[in-house]
Amino acid sequence: MPGPTPSRADRRAEAGFRWYDGRVVRREYRVPALVAALGLLATLLGATGAGAHALLERTDPRAGSTVRTPPREVRLWFTEALEPAWSRIQVVSDNGRRVDGGEARVDRSAPRLFRVSLGALAPGAYIVRWRVVSVDSHVSEGRFTFRVAP
Repeated sequence: MPGPTPSRADRRAEAGFRWYDGRVVRREYRVPALVAALGLLATLLGATGAGAHALLERTDPRAGSTVRTPPREVRLWFTEALEPAWSRIQVVSDNGRRVDGGEARVDRSAPRLFRVSLGALAPGAYIVRWRVVSVDSHVSEGRFTFRVAP
């Protein structure tokens, strides 16, 4: 013979519900939901931090291009603002002779733009080597070539 029928409050208490200010709250879902929400927040914040490196966005002259008129400067645009004191560019000819003016600078009005002036360029191939530090201290480096062929 079955015992007395448990009341609705008894059944809820057995299932993990509690009463708070007249509301019924299932207690075992509060902590996992909080942990899940914090985990999602940490994942989203981590994903934005991972893209913080200053990556080369575009160049002028374009990487791999052949230009008819020798450029007066090389300009590089990056995805992040740069730290001027720790960033550098070198432009060398195909025989290894440095042809830039040695005064690479980050543009004050556009802190993602890095430029260096060039001397008179003869027809030939040129290598642009760069190493930059973004304002959040991440280092990126690389190189590309362009040709002058009148």
